[in-house]
Amino acid sequence: MPSLRGHLTKRRKNMKKSNLLKKAVSVLLVASALAGCGSSASQTATTAAPAAAGTETSEAATEAASSESSAEPGTITMAMVSAWDSIIPFDTTSSYSDAVLDLIYDKLVYLKQDGTYEPRLADKWSMSDDNKVLTVHLNENAKWQDGEPVTADDVVFTMQVYNSPSAAVVRQNNVSPFAGFKEGDDSLQVKAVDEHTVEMTCAEPTNMDFLFFIKFRDIYILPKHLLGDTPYADIRNNSYWEKPIGSGPCIYESQISGERMEFKANKDYYLKTPQWDRFVVKVVATPSLLSGLMNDEIDILAGNVASLQLSDWDMAQQQQNLTCVSTESVGYQYMAINTEKDYLPPKVRQAIDMAINRDAIVSGLLKGEGEPAFGPFATSHKYYDDVVNVGYNPEKAKELLAEAGWDGSHELVFSVPTGMLMSRIGQKKTVLLSLIVTFASLLLPVFGDSYMLMLISFSLLGIGNALMQTSLNPLLSNIVRGDRLASSLTFGQFVKAIASFLAPYIAMWGATQVIPTFDLGWRVLFPIYMIVAIIAILSLNITQIEEEKEEGKPSTFGQCLALLGKPFILLCFIGIMCHVGIDVGTNTTAPKILMERLGMGLDDAAFATSLYFIFRTAGCFLGSFILRKMSAKSFFGISVVMMLIAMAGLFVFHEKTMIYACIALIGFGNSNVFSVIFSQALLYLPVKKNEVSGLMIMGLFGGTVFPLAMGVASDAMGQSGAVAVMTVGVMYLLFYTFRIRK
Repeated sequence: MPSLRGHLTKRRKNMKKSNLLKKAVSVLLVASALAGCGSSASQTATTAAPAAAGTETSEAATEAASSESSAEPGTITMAMVSAWDSIIPFDTTSSYSDAVLDLIYDKLVYLKQDGTYEPRLADKWSMSDDNKVLTVHLNENAKWQDGEPVTADDVVFTMQVYNSPSAAVVRQNNVSPFAGFKEGDDSLQVKAVDEHTVEMTCAEPTNMDFLFFIKFRDIYILPKHLLGDTPYADIRNNSYWEKPIGSGPCIYESQISGERMEFKANKDYYLKTPQWDRFVVKVVATPSLLSGLMNDEIDILAGNVASLQLSDWDMAQQQQNLTCVSTESVGYQYMAINTEKDYLPPKVRQAIDMAINRDAIVSGLLKGEGEPAFGPFATSHKYYDDVVNVGYNPEKAKELLAEAGWDGSHELVFSVPTGMLMSRIGQKKTVLLSLIVTFASLLLPVFGDSYMLMLISFSLLGIGNALMQTSLNPLLSNIVRGDRLASSLTFGQFVKAIASFLAPYIAMWGATQVIPTFDLGWRVLFPIYMIVAIIAILSLNITQIEEEKEEGKPSTFGQCLALLGKPFILLCFIGIMCHVGIDVGTNTTAPKILMERLGMGLDDAAFATSLYFIFRTAGCFLGSFILRKMSAKSFFGISVVMMLIAMAGLFVFHEKTMIYACIALIGFGNSNVFSVIFSQALLYLPVKKNEVSGLMIMGLFGGTVFPLAMGVASDAMGQSGAVAVMTVGVMYLLFYTFRIRK
């Protein structure tokens, strides 16, 4: 992440087939054709093709694969989940293409996972004292698959092709550090000293590690004796690419575009003779990978480009013909932050860094097969720096946000203009507008995943949600009136809770198991949700709803805020703040109480949040029926008393069962508070229900105020301090109970 990179790194799990594969892979590893095989528990498959994007060597896999000294000849089948786009090395940035290019060609060096280099075509290298001239010596045994030796002229030719303005290659930037870059054809300051020695002159002092780690990882050396007579501008059209001849361990034979590519072993490979006869690369859909391994249809999963489904990991470990080996990798997930934006100063970026619970993500999402990371390098890497390890510290994150003047509630002000909008165009049209805005936000990612496009998409999604939150409840009041309004709003909260929990899983299941991705990858989720939005738009549009007309002119912004001057509306507004504050506060504090008092680990303590959610959801469901039989005032009072008892319990109990019971009571008690308060506010001032709705939604910023106060209190008194702040909120709700009309 510029400043926050690599929050989700893991130690990859690699799977290998036994017997023949164990023997065969050892040869491929030495030959730099493959760095491992199998799959990772995080949905990233084995490392294969080491040169692909600088993939690391899997040392554990190497050891396991080399456990037998001899190999039986045979055919090795490697799976990828998508096809290559080109086998012209300088004309692609696809890792799928790299996976096959690594079989045909060699690079100068191979980058290992610890940041060091392993010789390939280059067996020695050095940098001048002024860090401007890199000297590379080639392995004198290296040769092309037609028997010709690999020479310094081949390296010079390749570098000039990459640099040529007339060739305009995709990977041109790989030679940007060298003098003469893009000045013209053959302008690069690279020369052959003798048959096996190359000198490369940098435009300015340059770290050798930078050249090897960043630049050389994507440069495949090409044969000058086969391509050198072709003008750079026409080099893509050379018939050579129909059956390329490289220096790697595999000799290209044929391909079926988009389906498979076949090779035979290069028995004269200069590093080690492959102990297999044929090598096949197949495109296999992700759901079929594990069955292919189990049925001997697949031997290897190509690293970085073949991903087992996370749900298949446990089954894979149970198979007799698969061996699971845990190995390090430099693969990571990251968040990129634009450091040039004024609204993301260092303290805000630091707060984001501290607020990410990496341990929980690794244990929950990655099944424990990972390691939290604070940068792009594993702890064993030569460039790993422990100074960037800030750790998980949400309370400190809140302090940093407060110091930076960050106001997380500013977006809620949009709810007031939404109330004004409803007064002008009506509640139904406002809800329809929210759905149309949401539809637009979900449509945009179909056209790409650029930063600006996704920024616009998520901004529209937030606006659509604000419109929906504010307008939907008043619209419901036209259909359900009087005493049934609270129960209907409560049932709506239940549906919302279930949808929030299940929708991501349903969508992911559809995207990975049923629905074709259409080359959208993870973005296929957006059209899935978009279909739901279309159904909602059509359904609401044909539904006849008679809205109550408001008297007088629509309110101005100031008039909306002035409604807080009415005592009962203000009481409701503060009540919503307390409800949301208790909701957010319990989610954040409950695990900390267990950790503080019982010494629980974070993984175990996190169950408290799930327990709260379960009982809150159950409370919404039951409340929708109870409120039809019991007055809102009585049920609200019972709910508040339950929370008050629970808060008292959290002060005194140190047993896990009793703490869990208190958390469950808070979840159940707080489940119906919003619905009752919201309905009371709408019924109190029905002629201004649009404006009132906007004000009540703005009360959600209690989720910002309470955690800040709880953080200060917990620093002074431990988690009991945080409970004390929430107790104040419950006491207010008890006071509010006596102001409810019925």
